[in-house]
Amino acid sequence: MKIFYQRFLLYTTLPFVLFGCRSDNLTGTEGLAATFFPLHVGNTWVYTHMGSTATITYQVYAKKVIGTHLYYQFGSSQEYADWLRIDGGKVYRLENNTDVLWLDFNRQDGDQYNYPQENTSQLGGYVVTVRRDQIKEYELEQKYKYTDCVNFFFDIPQAVDDEHGYIFAPGIGIVNFYGAWVNLYLESWSIAEE
Repeated sequence: MKIFYQRFLLYTTLPFVLFGCRSDNLTGTEGLAATFFPLHVGNTWVYTHMGSTATITYQVYAKKVIGTHLYYQFGSSQEYADWLRIDGGKVYRLENNTDVLWLDFNRQDGDQYNYPQENTSQLGGYVVTVRRDQIKEYELEQKYKYTDCVNFFFDIPQAVDDEHGYIFAPGIGIVNFYGAWVNLYLESWSIAEE
């Protein structure tokens, strides 16, 4: 139950804080996904709640090759971190040794796709709605404004209070995680170059 709760927090109440970085050597959809979601060992992102001094830090801990695919270990603790990879503009999570599509940066505004996260299959999994060209503004100790954002909204139509989303800004990554139980804002980040 503890692992389920921690994974629930990780996937539905805490952001996957993965952010954009330089993608000079990438082109096409691969470059698009890497701009919004760079996976480099050492990258860190710090989030806070509005009006709170408490923070949570996510980072990329390690990388490894499985078969022919390069995966990066990402999370707020290495013990419960996920293995993620980018391929063709899509971001996959490794679940039970199987790649599961989590984010699809190839989708157009208003497009939807299914995300069959474990523990949701009896409800049909999540329906993910993609919104492009979004603007995100908020104020912590300073004002933040991000343009040309992509918003991924996750919802299980048959469930209540499961809704959550991730707003990605180009060159930065996830700037806001919002949901029924929490609203986290990016406060600071550090992007490593490989």
